[in-house]
Amino acid sequence: MYKMLKRGNNMEVLSQDEIDQLLTAINAGDSIDSFENIVVFEEYLTKRQSMPEKLYGIFDKDISVCRFFNSGKNENLLEDIRRKNEEQGYGNVNIPGTNITLINYSFCHNCKTIFSFREVIDYYKNPQPDPMYKDKVHQYREDTRVYCNNCGTYFLPSLIISEGTPKNEVQFLCRVQTVNAVEKFFLQKKY
Repeated sequence: MYKMLKRGNNMEVLSQDEIDQLLTAINAGDSIDSFENIVVFEEYLTKRQSMPEKLYGIFDKDISVCRFFNSGKNENLLEDIRRKNEEQGYGNVNIPGTNITLINYSFCHNCKTIFSFREVIDYYKNPQPDPMYKDKVHQYREDTRVYCNNCGTYFLPSLIISEGTPKNEVQFLCRVQTVNAVEKFFLQKKY
């Protein structure tokens, strides 16, 4: 696992090839946990119940969470973030074979600074050191917060699942945090 973390230190979004590999599992066939076809997968992402998910990571319980569906001027913020992502040529990931786009929804609740996908990923590469973590690897894996250098506030970014218009949202995690969440899920699962 340590070698994978070292390789994963760049913590960028999945490449198109990696997304394609994940989506080929949709057509895997007989597995109980696989999706029947791309339409079922698309419906799972866009039409699942919007209920508060359990947040991943270790952080203060009172941290601000970026929520598209619960904030004012959300369309304007999302458009600003989308535009900033396009200007930087990073983010706004389209899932092949679908009309779904994944867009980060990241802004500081305190000073209203918006964060592009690149800025969030760059932050996760080099997070604000926190003495709560015994080493940097644990912080990479567990600290899902983003620190705003403008005002010194932490927040949790979200990821919008859009199909022309926003359909759903989930907590934004970098690659290492995603792997960590999957590992924890399977460690807690009874076989």
